[in-house]
Amino acid sequence: SSTQLSLARALYREAVRESGSDVGASWRDGRRSYENALALMETNPTTRSDNPLKAKVRVEVADVDLAYLNWSGIPQAEKPRVISHAVANLKAATALAPTQADAYLRLGLIQLGEGDFARELNLDGADGATSNLAKALQYARENTQLRGEAHYLLSRLEVRKYETNRGIANRRAAIVNADRATELGDDQRGPIFFAQACEARLVFGMADGAGTQFCVANESRDGANYPLALLHEGMYFLSKAKTSRTALEQSGDWESALLAFSKGERAMAERGQTVEWSQLRARLVTGRGLALGCSGLRTLGLDAIVSVPVNLAVEAREFFDRYGVKVCAAPRRN
Repeated sequence: SSTQLSLARALYREAVRESGSDVGASWRDGRRSYENALALMETNPTTRSDNPLKAKVRVEVADVDLAYLNWSGIPQAEKPRVISHAVANLKAATALAPTQADAYLRLGLIQLGEGDFARELNLDGADGATSNLAKALQYARENTQLRGEAHYLLSRLEVRKYETNRGIANRRAAIVNADRATELGDDQRGPIFFAQACEARLVFGMADGAGTQFCVANESRDGANYPLALLHEGMYFLSKAKTSRTALEQSGDWESALLAFSKGERAMAERGQTVEWSQLRARLVTGRGLALGCSGLRTLGLDAIVSVPVNLAVEAREFFDRYGVKVCAAPRRN
């Protein structure tokens, strides 16, 4: 069984490296090898009673399925079957080892509907995701990477509930979990966790002074995500301007938003990402146009907004409308 398991892991690594039409076959070969290894483990007296090992392998089989679902070439009709296969293995893993934290994390991920295997979030899925992610936190103990992912997904869950009107969203849970994730993220996941901490504040209209810790971009921290972080920074200041108490404070917020959106465009250009239009570029240009308009430079703002290609312009405007920052507001009085 150890030889079969080594073969399965090798096939999985090979499939990850591949691209093109053979990826689907490689995933299936890897999954078949894992299943053969599991069958052999049941016939081996040494491994038959090793439930923690069998649970770990079940999680690996589910990972094969989830990675396959991230492949752009997977037939749409095949996704439900692959998801069901992953869920079955993850549930088997938790039955074999009730403290298998990474199995609960992946179950929560699927129920939440994140990633390329996304599906419509419903209340049952939300409740199930909450329960499984809470168990992932409970059993992760000192595994900071897993705990960070669980906190991040719990925050995403509350945002999804709010956006889809499925269940009552808990804005405090959204923000607290996102903030805790930022304390646990590494160089790769940290920027994504910070983006979630900012987005949670934007979604729930809590762009107060404390948000600068999470919403102001930092190139050394954000790395490849720097242009996206600058989009969030611009949106943060547009949102903050809605609660400004004086005209001077509000003007400063609009100016900060304009600077962030403009820096985001420059950051994309420096990375060679402005050869063609993209969703991120369209949002940054639209944001710059909104900030210009709010600052009183309406003609320049309109010129920026109408420069966005029609196929991206509608989505960009809806994006800002979704966060309630498309319209300028007068300063809030005491």
